[in-house]
Amino acid sequence: MLRRMREKRAEKRERGGEGAGASGDMAAAADQPIVVATARARVVPGPPAISDETLLEELDDQFMNPEFDDITFITDLLPDDMSSIESIDECRKRKFQELQAVSRKLSGLVLDHHKEFVQELTRVSELQEELDMTRVICKNDRRHLSRAANSQKAGLLLARRVRKRNRFVGVAKTLRAIAMLRHASEQCDQLLAENDSESAIELWQECSHTAQQYHMFNCVGDLASELVESQARIVEHLDRQLEAQTKSLDLEAYGKLYRSYQTLGMGKEALEKLSSFLLDSVTTHCREEIAVFAKPEPGFEKLSFKSLCRSVPEDQILACLSMVCKRLCDLMIVHQDIEAWHVDAVDRERSGGDGGQGSSDSGARGGASAESGSSAAHGDEDQEGGKGDEDASSAGNGAVGQGESGAVGHTADKPTLHVYRRESMSRLKSRDYTLMKLQQSRKNLWQTMQRAVSNFLAGASFSNYTFEQFVKLLRTIRHLSDIGKDFSKHDAFILEDAVKMKTLVFLTEFHRQTLHTLKGKLEMETWEASPVPPGFNIFNLPQFRFMRSKRASMSRGASTASMDGTGESGGVATPAPTLSSFRRRNSFFKQPSVDTDSSGPTSPTVDIPPSPSPMEAGVDLTRRASISEEVKTGSPTRPATGSAAPPPPHCTETTIFVVQQFGLYIDMMDTLQSVAAEVFKLMTQVFEYYLNTVFDFFGTDNNAYPITVLSQKARHAVRAIQARADPSQNMEGSQPLHATVLSFLGAARLNGDVALASPSNLFGLAARITGIESLMFLVTVWRSLTNNLKRRMPSKHHGLIERFFAESVDIVRELRWFLYKNAAAKMLNFTTITTQMSSVKWDIKDIKSQHSAYVDQLIQDCNILSGRISSLGKARVPQGAYNTLWSEVLLQVNLALLDGFALAKKCTNEGRALMQLDYQQYLSKLSKITTVRPSKDIVENYIKAFYIGEADFEEWVQANHKTYSLKQLQALVTVLPLSNKRSRKDLTRVVEEIKNPS
Repeated sequence: MLRRMREKRAEKRERGGEGAGASGDMAAAADQPIVVATARARVVPGPPAISDETLLEELDDQFMNPEFDDITFITDLLPDDMSSIESIDECRKRKFQELQAVSRKLSGLVLDHHKEFVQELTRVSELQEELDMTRVICKNDRRHLSRAANSQKAGLLLARRVRKRNRFVGVAKTLRAIAMLRHASEQCDQLLAENDSESAIELWQECSHTAQQYHMFNCVGDLASELVESQARIVEHLDRQLEAQTKSLDLEAYGKLYRSYQTLGMGKEALEKLSSFLLDSVTTHCREEIAVFAKPEPGFEKLSFKSLCRSVPEDQILACLSMVCKRLCDLMIVHQDIEAWHVDAVDRERSGGDGGQGSSDSGARGGASAESGSSAAHGDEDQEGGKGDEDASSAGNGAVGQGESGAVGHTADKPTLHVYRRESMSRLKSRDYTLMKLQQSRKNLWQTMQRAVSNFLAGASFSNYTFEQFVKLLRTIRHLSDIGKDFSKHDAFILEDAVKMKTLVFLTEFHRQTLHTLKGKLEMETWEASPVPPGFNIFNLPQFRFMRSKRASMSRGASTASMDGTGESGGVATPAPTLSSFRRRNSFFKQPSVDTDSSGPTSPTVDIPPSPSPMEAGVDLTRRASISEEVKTGSPTRPATGSAAPPPPHCTETTIFVVQQFGLYIDMMDTLQSVAAEVFKLMTQVFEYYLNTVFDFFGTDNNAYPITVLSQKARHAVRAIQARADPSQNMEGSQPLHATVLSFLGAARLNGDVALASPSNLFGLAARITGIESLMFLVTVWRSLTNNLKRRMPSKHHGLIERFFAESVDIVRELRWFLYKNAAAKMLNFTTITTQMSSVKWDIKDIKSQHSAYVDQLIQDCNILSGRISSLGKARVPQGAYNTLWSEVLLQVNLALLDGFALAKKCTNEGRALMQLDYQQYLSKLSKITTVRPSKDIVENYIKAFYIGEADFEEWVQANHKTYSLKQLQALVTVLPLSNKRSRKDLTRVVEEIKNPS
């Protein structure tokens, strides 16, 4: 635009008559100010910036006129006075801003509407293509319609001729059908004799249809009565074959049977009979298997089922039960295969239509009826030809004409749409009924099986069964229960209740004998530590084999280990058995080997396994799986490479026996979870009986510290355990299982060879340590078994575990402290120390460099005690017990020193220095006797309290009143250097108020 403005000015100058030289001079003169103005414009601030909207609004409307001459218009706007270059430049800048605003607005509009322009252009192209395609389709459709019209005419002519032919064929078939009725009964019996029930049913159905079609003839009515008897014989034959299928299933034969029932219209009745036959087969199979193992008594075939179960010898019960369970699982497979056949049949019907079902139902009607039906669809198109044919047929033979017309009318009737819908709904309901009936039959079959096994268990006696035999029996029943649940998708409440009753009876006897054995072992126990080898692990004990095998199998990812408890898997290594797994392997119910030389089990009533030898208790019994020690979390841990193995537990053979029994109890919980809560209670009672016995042996004999030093929680727990150990004193009404057993057990008595009152053996220190540390070992065992217990107990009973740990397990550490505290009180004569300190004078005036004589006597006593403890050896005094015992001894020495310092009637600063010297000398000598260091703050803080001012003494008492006794604090007030007696009385009153708040 500026260029055009300059060109306009140049043209005006030329028109003004100026010469070329003058013009050049003027142009040069005009250019020079412009350059200067431009240079000044860079220095002088320009006009304020104006927004594009303002510029566009102020733009003259003439700029919108297409014929508008913008150069002339802008030139006219220039001021008349051209001498001011600034005004011209300012005008130029304003127009340049307007030009930029217009350019930006134009660019924005173009960019904003570019997408719509492209879209509309694309739509126009697509519309053009669709119009072309529509034109082609219309041309093709017109051509096809023309061809269809020509074909339809030929088809109608052919249909009329076929219709006429079918009418004559129908008359001939009617005559043959009536003639066939005369020999139908004999042919049907012959086919049944040849076991060809499908042909017999087809024949009967065809004859029945013929009899119904021509019932107006007297001869047909007489022949129809024989068909009813033939139907009864056919149904009876099918029932016999269906019953045989429940014993030996052949799906192809069963499919033919069921289709035969459906052909007779007895599909629902067939399912009812199948369910009845399967239920009867349960009792039949059970009786057959039990009769093999029962005693051969005359007339045992007539015995009732329960009586027959009672006749099975006790040593044959497990083998008999295994075979019964196997036969029942085989029966489940039969039902599952039948149900699968029906489900597949329903799926085929839904996917492929109903043609197969209709063809099997129509049977003997064959293709003639279908052809008649198809030709009748066009019966109105050729009425004249049809009437002529019917008239000719009627003229030939009137009677036969009536029958023919009836046949034609029957076959020509085609169902309407509503009839077809009703038939479709009927078929759908029939399918739903079939599946529902099979599901109900599955449930009823499983319940019948549960009752049969429950009756078998009710009649069996397990009084002479060992624990392992009974667990095998429970595993067998559990396998049947798991398979039955998978089969029926229902619980096994009937079977579980029966098994639970038998198990509780067995557990009562087993637990009773376990406690009696434990009591006998405790009374015979000398409380000497059993030589347990390094690397001991409870999961390597035979009683924990099922846990070890499960972990090894899980680590290998194996799922094909043995499930009968005798193999490597131990019965719990793989998921619960299902009917599919039984079908694949068929090894869940192996018949146990029976020793034919013995007449019965020779084991005692309850087989309590003997304690393993020390060299066998903790060794790795299986090299195939490395089972590492579980600590409190219960999860397996592996020690770091190069780290030292944990020390073996310090316990007795009786303790190992208790751990072994824990394994048996957990095995029972794992096998039968319905009694897991009761079994856990029995486990806790075994532990509490052991804990109560250890506490009675080593915690109630002339204790220096009463039980009140324990926390309130520990005291309450001890009293509760003692009450449960003697339930006859506190039980009201019916007693639980463990209380009933305990009421006849009584408390154990300490072995007379264990001397707890003799100073020569440190009052039975070795026995006390063994008893205390064995309790701690059992606590470790409990913590390592926590997760295993929770996995085997229903979640609703997890509170039992938590409550037991809170009430019985968690207090053992405090009881350990209490027992060691009382044992330490017997190690030294602390009264003698206090007596010797009472003769020392603490009101001396000079600082002494020699300690008091009682310190030498105290060090001598500690040295003697150290030698006697060392003489017991590390095998009898483990490091943990050694540290705890010395800690308690040194704590009580500190308390004796405090009592001795509190006997001072007067004390000076020099006397306090002597106290400090004596205590430091004692600590120095003690470091050479034992590696355990006493807590010296309690003594040093008491000695330094003498230097506390009167103003700070009350605050010191507030901070330390729980550490020191009232006598010690009063003695400290007595020897403090106070200003007057009133202050001493005030401090004494403050001490009494703090120690004995009202």
